[in-house]
Amino acid sequence: MLNANADQIEALDRANILALLPPVNGKFVVDIGAGIGRFTTVFAQSEASKVVATDFVHSFVEKNRERNSEYANVEWRVGDATGLQFDEGSVDLVFTNWLLMYMSDEETVQFVANALQWLRPDGYLHLRESCSEPSTKKSVDNSSSSSSSSLHNKSQPNPTRYRFSSAYIQLLRNIRHIESESGKIWRFDVQWACSVGVYIESEASKVVATDFVHSFVEKNRERNSEYANVEWRVGDATGLQFDEGSVDLVFTNWLLMYMSDEETVQFVANALQWLRPDGYLHLRESCSEPSTKKSVDNNSSSSSSLHNKSQPNPTRYRFSSAYIQLLRNIRHIEDESGKIWRFDVQWACSVGVYIERQLNWRQVHWLARKVPATDNNAISIPKSVETLAKQFADQWPAEQREFDHRMDVQKPGGRKIFTEFGVDAEALAQRVGRRIWAVETDPFAYRNALTRANQCGDRRVRLAWHFNLESALDFWGNAGQSMPMFEAVVGTEMLAQLQDERIVNKFARMLAGGAQFASVELVKPGKDQSDKFRANLKLLRSRFIVNEEIEVDQLENGYKILIVMAKLRSTKDFWDGDENNQTRQLLMGGF
Repeated sequence: MLNANADQIEALDRANILALLPPVNGKFVVDIGAGIGRFTTVFAQSEASKVVATDFVHSFVEKNRERNSEYANVEWRVGDATGLQFDEGSVDLVFTNWLLMYMSDEETVQFVANALQWLRPDGYLHLRESCSEPSTKKSVDNSSSSSSSSLHNKSQPNPTRYRFSSAYIQLLRNIRHIESESGKIWRFDVQWACSVGVYIESEASKVVATDFVHSFVEKNRERNSEYANVEWRVGDATGLQFDEGSVDLVFTNWLLMYMSDEETVQFVANALQWLRPDGYLHLRESCSEPSTKKSVDNNSSSSSSLHNKSQPNPTRYRFSSAYIQLLRNIRHIEDESGKIWRFDVQWACSVGVYIERQLNWRQVHWLARKVPATDNNAISIPKSVETLAKQFADQWPAEQREFDHRMDVQKPGGRKIFTEFGVDAEALAQRVGRRIWAVETDPFAYRNALTRANQCGDRRVRLAWHFNLESALDFWGNAGQSMPMFEAVVGTEMLAQLQDERIVNKFARMLAGGAQFASVELVKPGKDQSDKFRANLKLLRSRFIVNEEIEVDQLENGYKILIVMAKLRSTKDFWDGDENNQTRQLLMGGF
């Protein structure tokens, strides 16, 4: 790496990539282009059953061997990646890091085909490449889809191919392997494509870094002294002062859990005041329990941690729902104009690395944007700090416990996909054997889902809170996931969320070819309600073929429960024949 901060970048780079990988303990891992072993070491330490580290540079392999000789589960090979051979269906993870950019197009296609052949069912291929330009972003012709110049002298040929990221996605999605003995056909299910965070340049006009620990601030100053746009301050977060409407992003990471309820309310109110219109507040907290998941009483909003139980612990492991409620209820009245502002909470979701490494879904972060308030629920700060703090500390946690109690009482004897309160994501993951992205629009249901996820420990399940379906669609779009993401959608009362053609089109863009749709709908009695349901169904038909409306139950009060089943238009009809019967059985068995 041609960078003065190479060590720091390398460490962050490695952490970013490892956080997204599946668990490798007990797995057979092939580390291709392993170099001196910066990933090999981690795979070996993660108790993989076997790690094969390969590179075509002999000296790199020897350095790798020297670095990892203590691990009995590592084997080293010198050779070109294009000539590698492994038994069909023998490998759990094929891992590459900056490899295909050094191969020709034909070699790249053949390598990906080989990897598909080597992998066991449900095995993984990880690729990481510089796309369209080098990691340094220098001397590149971005008009080329395949190969372009890099740091090489322009008079010299550069064999590196900086391909479009979309070309890799298309290759992965289109390649197939026919199993030699059975004739069974296999493909890649592309789980995600995303940028490596350390290479995203911020270029903020100004950064104010604050901490109340003087030595931390000095270390921060030492580490970032080369940047002219950074200012350092020593002080408590509760005493920070910035001009009204002067800040674009207020970023915190494990902060509010160390504040009292009153201090938390005041800080969030201050952040709303400091931010410019459309500015953002980011929070990240340990909710209900520490990041380590040890020594916690989950029945309270403030609980013990790793401290000795006889010692007081000032840390507050609050409910995630309480933070959502606080963000949504607080208001700021502008000094001069009297204009009222609020937070539009964009999302709440778990920090992925804690799911993968510690099976902990309760490490939660939120993003909220400052927008004008159109309601009359203006809250005058500081007069109402005490009132809001009371809600934050007592009322909202009490409502959460009541919700949790109702969920426990209504819990069916077996694991059902559909419950009285929605879709059981873990039960669905077990039935279909796929990764599940579950969205809750109720803060209490979201917190309860996090608890259930921690109890079940199924890494295939990801959970998020959004205000509505459109907010979730915008989140996926803003995250760079413009490619189709989902093969199926199962939900409750989704027709009301698909309330206009614009949202229906957003929704359709997130679905893969042949995507299936099923929603449990509660139809209220009366002609007006029936007409509204039919209008929503007609809107769905603009992009979907509605195959069935199955009446599941009719309640005493005249309400009907229906399942609406559909598929995305212009795709293979996945609802024909046996697959249709299997899908119906899956959904009907969910009640």
